[in-house]
Amino acid sequence: MKGYTETTVKLYYTPDGSSQEVAEDYQCHDVLFEFNSETGVALVTLNNPNRLNAFKANMHWEIHVVLEHMKRDDKIKACVWTAAGKAFSAGADFAEMIASKGNPVTHIPEHVKPHYIKRMCGPSPAKEYNDTALRNLTTAFYSFYKPSIVAVNGTAVGFGANFALFFHDIVVACSEARFKWPFLDLGICPEMGSTLMLPRAVGLNRAKELIYSGDWLLADQAKEDGLIQHIVPKEELVRTALKMAEKFASKPALSLKYTKMLFHQQWAPHTQGLRTTTEAENSAFGVLLKSPEFMQAMLSFSKKHGKKKSSKKAKL
Repeated sequence: MKGYTETTVKLYYTPDGSSQEVAEDYQCHDVLFEFNSETGVALVTLNNPNRLNAFKANMHWEIHVVLEHMKRDDKIKACVWTAAGKAFSAGADFAEMIASKGNPVTHIPEHVKPHYIKRMCGPSPAKEYNDTALRNLTTAFYSFYKPSIVAVNGTAVGFGANFALFFHDIVVACSEARFKWPFLDLGICPEMGSTLMLPRAVGLNRAKELIYSGDWLLADQAKEDGLIQHIVPKEELVRTALKMAEKFASKPALSLKYTKMLFHQQWAPHTQGLRTTTEAENSAFGVLLKSPEFMQAMLSFSKKHGKKKSSKKAKL
């Protein structure tokens, strides 16, 4: 995008034996970070299009790192989130989950991770706390007090639907965008505070219908439900979101910060309400991830994924 330059982000941590925090440059792998120094707007792109931007461990870490970077950098006044390729996000990367056997590859330096985890600015280790519902990521976004706009470029499933519809101030989508919550079909429950946020947005019964059915929610219906503010042609999507972010970025930063903070405090009473909700979701996951239904869903996924890999090898 014209005027936006790819750049590194900062990793913030205090080395062992030191009292001085350092800011170390980091080049993202699964997230593309760009910044326009003239407007003060950052453009953040989920950048694993070959996997339909499936939510994998390294992307999880890098979203946390980028968010922390934007919180701390006063030059950044507002941000736009979008995704590369034809999909916004296909949701959790179960293929990685199965293949890694609980030990996925990440690029964040190991000596940095404990500092982010301690501040609840990173994924909690499973052995310490089951955060399948993404409590830390959810509360981190709701305590991000700069304008955040999302430009939804296509299909958003599970994590992708929740991230697109509930983590930002304004949702702009292309007409091809569609959303789905397939949790019950996988033998699990909703996450990311969506059992609080979806009913607040569309009403309790409508939320239950969307979750229970697992049906697709098209962009025009999502707008009618109040989940999307703007639908624009795909070729104008990111440009529209950036123009809006640039307008917001021109406002007094301190006034914006306190205004967003007040909205969030009144709406949840936010961070605490979301923390309680995501902890309840995590408790439910603790039961459901051991259920026969989930085990069967993962077995079916593994067989299907294995067939696809075998088919690709055969073609080679």
